Amino acid sequence: MKFGNSFTLGAIIVTFVSLSSIVSAQNSTAGNSSLDLGPCALLGALASHNVSMFDADLAMACLQSVPVDVTGDIDLIDGMKVLFQFQGTLPYLKDPPPGYLYPAVDIMASLDAIQADVKAGIYTSEYDVQMDLYNLVVSAYDFHFVWIPDLVDVFKWRRRGALLSLSSDGLILPDVYDSLDVMALAASNSSDYRPSPIALINGVGVESWLNEFAAANPWDHDPDANYNSVVTNVPLLSYVRGGIEGRGAFASGSVYQGNDTLLTFANGTERHMYNYAKTSCDLSGVTDGASFFQRCTTPLTSFSPTRNGSHPFKPPATLENSYTPVPTNLGLPPPLYYPTPVTIASDRSIAGYFPPDQPDLVVVSCTDLSPRDDIEFQNVFRSILATANAAGKSKLIMDIRGNGGGLVADGYDWFTQLFPGQIPYGGTNLAAFGLANAMGQVVTSAMADGDRPPQGLGPLKDYDVMADLTIVLSQYDTWSDFYGPVTTHGGNFTNVKRNNLSDINSLGMPVYGFGNDTKPQPQTFDPDDIVILSDALCGSTCAVFAEMMKTQAGIHAITVGGRKQYGPMQWVGGSKGANVQTLADLGKFAFEIPAIATPAQSTLFEPYADSRSSVLHALSRLSEPYAGRVNFENNIREGDDSVTPLQFVYEAADCRFFYTADMILDQSLVWKRTYDLKWGNGTCVQGSTGDSSSVSGPNSTYIEAYSPPGAKNTFGANETFSYPAANPKTSSVKPSAASTSAAHSRTTSTKTSTTPTAP
Repeated sequence: MKFGNSFTLGAIIVTFVSLSSIVSAQNSTAGNSSLDLGPCALLGALASHNVSMFDADLAMACLQSVPVDVTGDIDLIDGMKVLFQFQGTLPYLKDPPPGYLYPAVDIMASLDAIQADVKAGIYTSEYDVQMDLYNLVVSAYDFHFVWIPDLVDVFKWRRRGALLSLSSDGLILPDVYDSLDVMALAASNSSDYRPSPIALINGVGVESWLNEFAAANPWDHDPDANYNSVVTNVPLLSYVRGGIEGRGAFASGSVYQGNDTLLTFANGTERHMYNYAKTSCDLSGVTDGASFFQRCTTPLTSFSPTRNGSHPFKPPATLENSYTPVPTNLGLPPPLYYPTPVTIASDRSIAGYFPPDQPDLVVVSCTDLSPRDDIEFQNVFRSILATANAAGKSKLIMDIRGNGGGLVADGYDWFTQLFPGQIPYGGTNLAAFGLANAMGQVVTSAMADGDRPPQGLGPLKDYDVMADLTIVLSQYDTWSDFYGPVTTHGGNFTNVKRNNLSDINSLGMPVYGFGNDTKPQPQTFDPDDIVILSDALCGSTCAVFAEMMKTQAGIHAITVGGRKQYGPMQWVGGSKGANVQTLADLGKFAFEIPAIATPAQSTLFEPYADSRSSVLHALSRLSEPYAGRVNFENNIREGDDSVTPLQFVYEAADCRFFYTADMILDQSLVWKRTYDLKWGNGTCVQGSTGDSSSVSGPNSTYIEAYSPPGAKNTFGANETFSYPAANPKTSSVKPSAASTSAAHSRTTSTKTSTTPTAP
């Protein structure tokens, strides 16, 4: 997957357009040869003729031609060093507990090393600098922690094709297939033709290649989750976030892959896939790397507030419904590959199903806890429960495949609607450092005096301790009581806090059973009659909900998919953080808050006075405001005296199966398999049951649980690649010792078995 700075004109293939004719026309009046044009000028010539898809090689060559902004990059990294202190897991990334599956990474030391390389002139391309910064953050494997610089995001890398990982019966280890073959594969039991699985990708064993690629395009802390992100995901394809995301990272990744992907099948046949680049930037008139950079990376000058649970509550237009059944014969249009729903939200963020083959079953399917209308979302869930109760349904599958989270209040509301009367725990802590202490002191005292920070409270709600509660639901008396700091695992953190659910501003939306949302509602299902179905992509608010379901209700979980190996699989593989905040919001408010500080409080900000310009410059280089964010609050398990962020705790599901071709085309078959595994006579994948970290295991709340054998299996990917780094340096200049050390700190891992193992 390495790439260089050179490209050949003969390798450039442009769909439906003759590049030579375009370039000749472009240069005929000037008398220039087409070979005099650099890669960015060629892109400009193509764009002027309405070409929208560009060869990946040509796009990369243009990116590589952008000169290094040494002064700007030094300033940029200075700003990042300030902003990244808000990331709540830095000490654990530097020294992960035994249950964490990826290598350690020292974020701050690596920033120093990259900055040293910039100063030393090691880099020859601005793109290389930005990609190394991007890759550094990617190596944290936390989709709450993101840094996407402007130049990195100019092009989207695409393939004309997608993949599926399919088993013949759901228990036998799966093979990888071209998604175009799934129809024929599903019909293979009744025909003489059976499609061949893929054996090699670009000459490399398919499992080794896919695990390497999954590590290069990761947002999740679990390798099985990252693997599932590479292949087609039907729930994401069919629901609210469908399209390219549902086709998987193989079709749309963040790493350049050259112009062509060669699939070699087990029967010896080959198929080529065209790789291309797309951009929303108007490249017409671009002549070189410098003009390309100016055209496509306009610095951000304003940062819009983000929608999250930290914003003050605004009364919704939709009102809460009572626990009332709805008609079940409305004939609502089903999502692709799904049966007809009983009820579904207007944005298709949540739906309920009554599978006809399981007369006692109701399925709640939800890929997104970020609905357009949160009250409608909560009402639909309430209606599903009421309708199921009226219809005599006694079993519930919570299908959370593909769910990357959303508004925290909706996760809490799910739990309290399922278990009325229970108080969700939801304990969290924050990183404790100088700027956070200064901000907290000012915000808490200002709110106590009835004052408000400039432009509203924004993300600083979490620094107003009077709005939060202790772990025993009492109020913190002072900021210092909350702040601590608590020193553990080589870092400083605040004490653990809980949300005050009776205060509607605490989570930004009402939660059933608290505040004004207290209409009578029965408990529809017993815990033993509920099971969670996950593909390990559950994260953020979904992870908050999952933690409550596991530790407070004892709900079992079943996973589907993952790497080609036996053994258990985690069911919450996405970010387990409890609150994500944009760095744009945090950076903006950090330098507005001193305006309302007392003279004594103002001195706390003095060490950061010279950082304002660097922080603003760093924020201006983001591709968009949400492209820079941090895991602001760590999710902490109830009763855990070690206060270990759940991000670093291994938690296996109770059972696992693999997809079959039939299941891809009919999601009711996925639910039938799940039903049989939980309440019938179904068989789980070999070795996937009884892990000590699962609910059905002996130590389901054990924080320091070691991962089982095979959990770190890379299928030999690191033998040809510095696993799990997202990209090697692309500069042709030999790295310095500092650069080599930084890269080593980000990518070192022990060599693992190349053979799938059964724990």
